[in-house]
Amino acid sequence: MNFKTVIVGVALIAAGHSFAETKPELTPQERAERREALIARVGGLFPRPGTPSGRIAFVNAQKRIPVEEFKATFAKNASKVRGVDTWIEAESVSVANANALRKSNNAQFAVFIADDPALPMSLIAVEEGWAIMNIRALGDDKTKDELLRHRAKNEFARVYGILCGGASSQFKSQIMNTISKPSDLNGCTDELPVDVTAKIPMYLEGRGVKSEQLIPYRRAVQEGWAAAPTNDVQKAIWEEIRALPSKPIKIEFDPKRGK
Repeated sequence: MNFKTVIVGVALIAAGHSFAETKPELTPQERAERREALIARVGGLFPRPGTPSGRIAFVNAQKRIPVEEFKATFAKNASKVRGVDTWIEAESVSVANANALRKSNNAQFAVFIADDPALPMSLIAVEEGWAIMNIRALGDDKTKDELLRHRAKNEFARVYGILCGGASSQFKSQIMNTISKPSDLNGCTDELPVDVTAKIPMYLEGRGVKSEQLIPYRRAVQEGWAAAPTNDVQKAIWEEIRALPSKPIKIEFDPKRGK
């Protein structure tokens, strides 16, 4: 390879990189529309039989921050964990009754959101499958409300990630690493890194919690468990897959073998 070839190669790479950077990014609405179009083409998505199974209970035992904010945080991090979360209100939680509350809600895992002056930022009992995230320990009377909410959502995501199998990440300067005091949460976001969200479903399944698996209608028909079609797209898929072959294989009788 000579010097000119190297220069041309570098120029082409740079041009390609520049083109990639200027490519317009899809808006959330455009992404949603493309997803809906794809789902329509495959006849829709349906839960595979036997999924979901098991439960993760999120128990809200505080009134300072609306629970909807924690639900939004979970939704950000639940792309691979669908259909297993349940949200429950409770008056209080303590170390003494946490495991009993988990069991009484028929959950394999329970994350409690507390506001208790006697508790630390978090308590995590991995073996028993419960964790307590404590808002009260994330600030004091001088902590601004907006900052407290930011810390609380980050700590909620971190505690959920640790309890459910994503205890650490290879990526630095994010929520799963080096958190030892409330102010460490200030520069983080409540979105778990990809290597953590990849670990969680495998860990959960080993503890009896299986995420909902959405299967295209075509595959469901191929596997033999799809319901009868309800629209033209599904009907076309149904008839295509279940149709008899136009040229069936002919098997000649062999007198020597008797079949």
